[in-house]
Formats: sequence, structure tokens, C-alpha cells
Amino acid sequence: MGILEYLNLNKALCQNPIPHLKRKVTVKQVLLQQIGKQFFYKAMNPWQTQWQSAKQGEGIIVEGEDGEMLGYAYYQRIFNSKGNHISTILFQCEARPNLKNAEEVIYFMLGHIFGDFKNVLNRIVPNLPVRESELTYKVLKQIGFQTAVQQLSMRKELKLPTLSGK
Repeated sequence: MGILEYLNLNKALCQNPIPHLKRKVTVKQVLLQQIGKQFFYKAMNPWQTQWQSAKQGEGIIVEGEDGEMLGYAYYQRIFNSKGNHISTILFQCEARPNLKNAEEVIYFMLGHIFGDFKNVLNRIVPNLPVRESELTYKVLKQIGFQTAVQQLSMRKELKLPTLSGK
């Protein structure tokens, strides 16, 4: 059981909230299926945030200088009929577990996805598990994302019948 929050930031910010990254990294555009294969992919997050639900989504993997994977994110940009970028939906954004400076990596990925926050853009994060994605949640709130909806998430364990019928 846990809390899910639907977060939103639908305005421009006076100042870019993304600090300068102190380490050299490489951002790789990847297929969403590749993200789903990462050892720390959040496969138990709500189905709406799984890579299979991110139709027309874009994925990134951030690597350090030595090629070690630091984090992943995937999102979808929405355009109006005139081709103007009007919103971005962030499905997942996670740093590798036990990573030193993980918060810095989360900030970097959010800056890559959302830009410098100077434009009015509807930025949406649906069904973020507060406890399971604690660092991402903390960074989004520090940037200024507001909670639009809060939900309770529950899981039911199913017991399958045995072959003997007992």
C-alpha cells in the first residue's frame, strides 16, 4: 500500500531551478523497451507509468564518463494542431540505486526533459509513487510541482490453485 501523486507545473519559472551538473555525462536517446530491461526499472509502478503505456514516448539513459549507467527517464511531448509544444508527461525518472549524487542526476534528467522552465508548458507527472520514487518526488516538489490528485495504491496477492486441487 502506498500513496500516488499526480503532479503538475503549468507555468514558466522566473529562474531555472536546475543546478549545473558537476560531472561529465552522456545522454543517450533509447527505445523505451531498453529502459524496461534495466536492473532498477520500476516495474511495479502503476501501469499508467510503465513503458508500454507511454505511447509515442521518448526515453533517455544517462551515463557517466566511464560508461556506467546513472539513471533513466521516459516521457511524452504533446503538440497542438499547429505543431507547438504544449505539454510534457513524465512517466518515470530514476537514478541508479545507491548512486552518489543521485539527486544531481535526477535534476539533470528533469532539465533535459523539461528544459529551463522559462516557457509556459503543462508539465505532468501522473501517478508517482511517493515512497518508491522518494528522491524524484522530493526534487519535483523542490522545483515547484504541485499535487493535483493524491490516490492510495494497493496490491492484492493472488493465490493460485495447486495441481492437487487443495
